[in-house]
Amino acid sequence: MIITKYNLQQNLTPVLYKFRYADLPVVLLGKTSEERLINYHGALVAGHFLAKIRNHLRALGNLRYITSSGKVEDGGSSPLPQGTFDWQVWNARAQFSLRKSQKTEWVLRYDFRYESSKSQHPDFSITTGKRTNVTHAIMLGVKQKVKGKSFLFADATYQRSREQEKDLMTENFYDLGYHWASVRLGISTRASKWWSSSAWINLQRYITFRERISGNQYSEFFQALFLNRFSYLSNRSFGIGAGFQVTYHYGPMFDAVLTGQFLSQSGGKEWNGSKYLHNQFLNICLKFYII
Repeated sequence: MIITKYNLQQNLTPVLYKFRYADLPVVLLGKTSEERLINYHGALVAGHFLAKIRNHLRALGNLRYITSSGKVEDGGSSPLPQGTFDWQVWNARAQFSLRKSQKTEWVLRYDFRYESSKSQHPDFSITTGKRTNVTHAIMLGVKQKVKGKSFLFADATYQRSREQEKDLMTENFYDLGYHWASVRLGISTRASKWWSSSAWINLQRYITFRERISGNQYSEFFQALFLNRFSYLSNRSFGIGAGFQVTYHYGPMFDAVLTGQFLSQSGGKEWNGSKYLHNQFLNICLKFYII
């Protein structure tokens, strides 16, 4: 699909093609403007436990459930419904840490994630699309004290994921499964009672083990929203990244955490005109504690 930007100097009237039941924000600037409004609401429930098995061995676990719903409307004085969608996520983690001395700590962790979503048509009681993603991951890491309050850390992670996407209006789908392995090396330090920081680099490797896709004639909507993503993810090979985290501890009440990450992934086929996908993340998080 070729996308051409509209220019006011062209003295042309744009032709707008809009898809209903699609969670796509649309803001087109020209002689007229169109807006799409998306309202979200949901809830999160989480539970945690920490147990001391022996003097040097501890176990940690948590379970988290997220549910969210959304309603899509075109803006204006007379809003037109564009459909609704539901999203659910289950996250579970089990972690064991072994500290034989004050200098060395080993960590073994398992993570599970199940994500599902579906969208409904605005006029009829039918489901227009479904998506599921199941992920298992296991990590082995070590943390070694080097000097004062500084530590070197290293970890290796293996992840197995399977992602399924179905467009029930056009009867198109894809089914993608892949292995992901990562090795990370970093350093952390505690500058004072209140401030701590860490930085790291990591290498990643991707191997696809399942790759199925429907053979129906694709719409431009399915091509743009689903196929380009499938083509890139199924052909990823390597990735390299780096990140940092700065934390301010305010006693037992709360932490303020600033995290930044960069990740570059290479693929065998182009996605949006490039064989490389670059992602940058910057996140600020406040954690409050109830004692």
